[in-house]
Amino acid sequence: MIRNQLSPNSFRKFPVWKWNDAQEELEPITNWQPLPKYEPTLFLKADFVAVDGTVLEGYLIGLESYYAFGLFVEGTEHVINLNLPDMIETSLQAIRQQLAKEEFMLFPVEYRTELAFEGQPPLKGTLHR
Repeated sequence: MIRNQLSPNSFRKFPVWKWNDAQEELEPITNWQPLPKYEPTLFLKADFVAVDGTVLEGYLIGLESYYAFGLFVEGTEHVINLNLPDMIETSLQAIRQQLAKEEFMLFPVEYRTELAFEGQPPLKGTLHR
C-alpha cells in the first residue's frame, strides 16, 4: 500500500503499519500486541484532541517519540511534520477551512491510543509545535 492510500478505514482494519523492507510501501503489522520495538518507524492509529476539544482521527509516526502525525479531516489526509515548521501553517489553514473554524488552534495537541508497548500503559501525550 502506498502511504497516501492510508485512510481511517486502513487503521480500523489494522491499527499499526510499517514501511516494507524496500521502504517503498506500507504494510500492516498483524501481530501488534504489544507494539514491536524494533521497527524503525511505525504508523499508529490515534485520536487527537485540539485545544478547543475538537477530536480528529489520525495516526502517530515514529517509535516511542513522535516527530510527525497524520490527521484525517473531511476525507483529506494532512501530515504534520514537527521538523518542518514552515509547512505546518499551510496544513493548519486547510484544516481550519475544512472544519469551518476560523479560530481553530491545534497546538498543543493531545493524542491517545489503545496501543501500548510491552508492560506499558496505552500511549498518550501532548505534541507541541
